[in-house]
Amino acid sequence: MKRIVLLFAAIVLLSGCTTTVYTKSGQTGVDFDKDREACELVVREDLAARGVADT
Repeated sequence: MKRIVLLFAAIVLLSGCTTTVYTKSGQTGVDFDKDREACELVVREDLAARGVADT
């Protein structure tokens, strides 16, 4: 049982070392940057409405 727990812990810890790549067919890096900026703007506005300081 102890081995299973240690193996599970090792897998969880090592999975944080992988790279996540998002793809969207037909989209470019410029499109991604525009989408990300729009998303960040929405989040900032939401945080400001809640009174949370922008970091």
